[in-house]
Amino acid sequence: MLEKKEPVERRGKRVPLDDVALTIANLDWYRAQGTAVPAGVVPLLDYTYDGCEFTYYYDNRGLDETRAVVRSDRAAIQAALPPLVAWFAAGGHSLDALSITDVHWRSDGQVAIAPRFVPIPRLDNVLKARGKRSLWRWVLGACVGVGVAFLVLLFVYTRPSVSTHSVMVPNVVGMHVEAARDRLANTQFQILYQYNVQVPSGSVITTVPPAGRAMKASRQLRVMVSKGLPLMVAPNCVGKPLNQAQLLAIETGFVFSVASGNYSLSEPAGVVVAQIPSPHIAVTGDALQVVPSLGPPITVQVTPNQALSELTQQAVVDLIVSGLVPQAWGTQSVRIEAQETDVIQVYTAVHGPGDAFDARIPVVSGTRIRAYYNDEAVLYERVYAP
Repeated sequence: MLEKKEPVERRGKRVPLDDVALTIANLDWYRAQGTAVPAGVVPLLDYTYDGCEFTYYYDNRGLDETRAVVRSDRAAIQAALPPLVAWFAAGGHSLDALSITDVHWRSDGQVAIAPRFVPIPRLDNVLKARGKRSLWRWVLGACVGVGVAFLVLLFVYTRPSVSTHSVMVPNVVGMHVEAARDRLANTQFQILYQYNVQVPSGSVITTVPPAGRAMKASRQLRVMVSKGLPLMVAPNCVGKPLNQAQLLAIETGFVFSVASGNYSLSEPAGVVVAQIPSPHIAVTGDALQVVPSLGPPITVQVTPNQALSELTQQAVVDLIVSGLVPQAWGTQSVRIEAQETDVIQVYTAVHGPGDAFDARIPVVSGTRIRAYYNDEAVLYERVYAP
């Protein structure tokens, strides 16, 4: 008995169940033929299917197991094909799923084929003419070879000639880029730009290879040109105390400095009210200068007074209210009010830019003092005897 196997999976692809069922139906027909098969066909005794592969069991009686089938037996195999093809076609079966790779010699010197129904179409289908396919393969191979040879010759004879002599790299370091272009007019070069804190913008930093080095004339020289100082984005220090503003400037790479302060009605003394450059502006320099607030342009000083209030018998204190009208504020109408029980206007005057004033006011300890510039409050304070 001759045993052969045929898997139902090729290259990781499993055969659909419908194709497997069709294969089983074909094998049942083949097995039912028994010995009533053409002379060139080996009878199928039985088959099994385990879900992964088919196993075929052929009747090997009359086969010459000692004689191998070789390539020179092609003519005998081709002669045995017509009866096999006619027999399968007469049974109504498709030849696309028929394999004839298993060929044997019989004891009487004739070729016998053990065909197999396979669920996957094979390249060794009986309809393929191997002799003609081999001839076309040789013709196609010859055409490909001639084409490759032609392309190689075309490349060799048409490629531009490349000079192999060496040249000395000229020194253009420190030159402006336009002057370097003129100096390198007879050299292949590429200009690349990068930021540099030492070399001015537009000047050559270095070359690759460096000046004085020999290089092939066909090689491209790389010229590195400075873009100047790198761009830096100014942090926002406005509204922050001076110590916090200084830390922020240092963390972002800026050199911190403090300008003379400005009076402010909204920010207390020591808080940044302006900066140069402005926040979030991209600059090439690293200097950052801030302007701190001096607070309101008015102060209150309390001095003791030995007198007592006639109404409340509370201690009386003398207030010295000192003020200044900043130059940038223009003319201001200054008004000072005191409130013990009722609001009393204790000072009023119009002052020009740069004017200073002092007002001495005796009040009872605990009095509320308010000061206004052009009706805008600049001071609100409650005073007590020291």
